[in-house]
Amino acid sequence: STESDTGLGTVMSAVRVFRIARLFRLVRFLKGLNQLFFAFVLSIPKLFNVAAIMLLLVYLYAVLGINMFATVALPVNGSYNANANFRTFPNAVSLLVRAMTGEGWNEMMHDLGKSKFDFESYMGIACKDSLDMAEVAKSMGVDSVIRKDLYFISGPEWEPNVCG
Repeated sequence: STESDTGLGTVMSAVRVFRIARLFRLVRFLKGLNQLFFAFVLSIPKLFNVAAIMLLLVYLYAVLGINMFATVALPVNGSYNANANFRTFPNAVSLLVRAMTGEGWNEMMHDLGKSKFDFESYMGIACKDSLDMAEVAKSMGVDSVIRKDLYFISGPEWEPNVCG
């Protein structure tokens, strides 16, 4: 019984392929639909160029976001949190793709625009004036660490709290 079911499934797949092939035959006979299909086929290489430019922009803005916002403290109950931040490169790319789709970009902007006064007065987060690399290395249990190495650490190993 299972062998006949498998054979029937293969036959049905072939029938479906022929149904799709009928659509392509229909494209040949309808002039307007043929022009639309031909325009779509011609635009595919141009779409790859647009995608390459978008990837380049995401890469550049991820690096810029890491340099500007990696050391900003995470607000409590904010949209800039452990899952959406500029602390590592993969998180930065994910955050930028999320912002490109329009998902909460304005909340992110407000979270990153908070001043030292907002962090210390309203949120109760003590801020430091700069990121002390020796202190970060000590908290991670290593002798020394370079700032650029921190951006590829994927995990809660370091918690900077430079605000504003």
